[in-house]
Amino acid sequence: MLTHNLLIPLLMIPLLRQLPLPRDVYLTCMIFLACPIASFSVMFPQLTHQDTVFPGQILALSTLSCIITIPLILTLAG
Repeated sequence: MLTHNLLIPLLMIPLLRQLPLPRDVYLTCMIFLACPIASFSVMFPQLTHQDTVFPGQILALSTLSCIITIPLILTLAG
């Protein structure tokens, strides 16, 4: 979760800065990179009749952590 919400966007900042992107496109890309994990991580175990409690907890934690990580990434990227 921390890797997806924080580390990947931080690694992408220097790469995206090298591209000739308008500022609003650059910041939009950063928002998408800092968004929580896909809900497919909960749907797949449900479709295969597996336990969905742990993936659901991870999805909830990832979503809650975005309250902090998205503004942080936008501040660092800006």
